Amino acid sequence: MKKFITIFLFILVILPFSNAGPVTYTLCQSTCNSGWVSCYAAAGVIGAAIPALGAPSVVALCYIAHGTCMASCAASTLMPTP
Repeated sequence: MKKFITIFLFILVILPFSNAGPVTYTLCQSTCNSGWVSCYAAAGVIGAAIPALGAPSVVALCYIAHGTCMASCAASTLMPTP
């Protein structure tokens, strides 16, 4: 618990000095979306927003990869970027 508090306080002290977090987040999201589009193109699917029940399993894997990528982007907003 003491280690967690130390890390938390360290982040609180460093966070005001970070100024590129939103830029990093935006670039990360753009990269994730580009990967999602290319994954769909490789699967041969064009312009589907929600996969149907009969959609190929590749489409489901594209969604899983996209969600994982977006989750890592959300974590990048908390990291201090000089």
